[in-house]
Amino acid sequence: MSAHERLEAHRRKPQTLASTAVLIIGGSSYFSMLVGVLRSVLVMRLVGPAPQGVRRIVDLILKYATNSHLGILHGTNKELPIYLGQNNAEMVQEVEDVGVTWVVGLTLIASVAMLIVGLMNPTGQRVTSIAIMIGAGLLLVGQTATLYRTIARAWGHFRALGLVAGVETITTFVFTLAGAYGFYHFGHENQHREYAVLGAMLGGLLANCVSLILLGALSPIRVRIRFDVQLGWELAKAGLPIAAMIFADTFLRTVDGAIITAWYGSYWFGLYSMAMQMAGYLYAIPEAAGFVIWPKILQAFGAANGDQQALRRQVVLPTMIAGMFMPTIAGMAYVLLPPVVNAVLPKFMPAMGATQILALASVFLALPMATNSLLIALNKGHHVVLYKLVGAAVVAAGCLVLVRRGEHELVTFAVVASFGYAVAAILSVGLVLPQYEGSFLRRVELLFGTFSPFVWACCALLLSRVVGSIFMVPDGASFVWAGLRLGLFLALMVPVLLFGNSQTKLGHELRQMRESWNRSEETDHETDA
Repeated sequence: MSAHERLEAHRRKPQTLASTAVLIIGGSSYFSMLVGVLRSVLVMRLVGPAPQGVRRIVDLILKYATNSHLGILHGTNKELPIYLGQNNAEMVQEVEDVGVTWVVGLTLIASVAMLIVGLMNPTGQRVTSIAIMIGAGLLLVGQTATLYRTIARAWGHFRALGLVAGVETITTFVFTLAGAYGFYHFGHENQHREYAVLGAMLGGLLANCVSLILLGALSPIRVRIRFDVQLGWELAKAGLPIAAMIFADTFLRTVDGAIITAWYGSYWFGLYSMAMQMAGYLYAIPEAAGFVIWPKILQAFGAANGDQQALRRQVVLPTMIAGMFMPTIAGMAYVLLPPVVNAVLPKFMPAMGATQILALASVFLALPMATNSLLIALNKGHHVVLYKLVGAAVVAAGCLVLVRRGEHELVTFAVVASFGYAVAAILSVGLVLPQYEGSFLRRVELLFGTFSPFVWACCALLLSRVVGSIFMVPDGASFVWAGLRLGLFLALMVPVLLFGNSQTKLGHELRQMRESWNRSEETDHETDA
């Protein structure tokens, strides 16, 4: 089907309502995340720290290798909806053809490079070598699927995307566990776990292949190979700023793991990877809010016509909400993690201190979300890249000092990483928020109200341990001790939560959001009728 025919069909087709689209995509995303956590726990329980480290090393390589498209993927994601809105069928077809050709071509080169590295076996370990080669397939298939999702989303094929996401979640869960447990029985003695991690990765690759085939079948997207250098360069220029921000964020959040891998190997990285995953899971909570914050900031920016004071509500409010409420969520995770991990993943307990520290550090990942969005809207995305790279440099320098000293305590690496996260957050929030207050004292008050709840949460955690020890002997593996400490911690956090609600009116905002959602759903039903 040509672009002209697809555009005509696209205009005739009833458009998916925004609320329905959010429900479909958001629901499938949360379902995928929850199932992914369960899958990850089961695989980690089976394979143990060292093989898990091998798996995470490949994941680390893939995080950087996915940037091999040089921004063309993001440029396609940005330009395609614009041409669709203009009903420019010719440019729609060109962007699809050139975007797919260049992204798949560049990714193929990166995948072949990974395959060659795997065959060269630089680590001298057969399992790592095979895992890297499997990673080459994951890179090519995964990147191609991401590209097709990008195009399908631009065309508004949300139901197809929701279906594919659901199928991918289920098949990844089933195939990964089937591969892990199936290959486990091929090993001999200590090789069981090594084979299991390879089986898990092959299962994930097979699930990705199924998703890609389903995407191709459900989405009426047909492209031709076209290496147009000029258009490819235009797409790269449009997408490079986004690629740079994603790279800087990846570097900030993974440089500590990369250094641990390089100096200490897969076992220690396997342990530390649990801490990195926990920070990622907690960051997913405010990241979901960013789905709403980003378009609101853009809308407010357009309406403000350069008046930054008109943007105050859209920038200051989300930042204060993150600063006042995220420490409570992170503190709850800090308290509950030891007994949960001891019961489910006892072999990963040596990384418990680091996991708790990075759970708290997720607050600093959440704080600059709104301020970073504003900087991007102001065409100052390079500031976001700079702040994240400065934070990453702090992490890298601190970790290198630790390895030179022969430090093996993972908690110290987590503390250094947390400090780097804090530097990046302070640079962004500290330079943006003061623009909304005229007096120096009001600026100090605003920043104090944003960062002080984190300090209070840390003190509350310490006090909960001290006071709790009066009633029973501290036992990190005990759910009773965790429950007592959690109750004390939440009681100590009540003043912060009440103050935060009085300052941000979050409860009122949530009630309004619920009422607005109900009205929107009623309108949707009336429109459908």
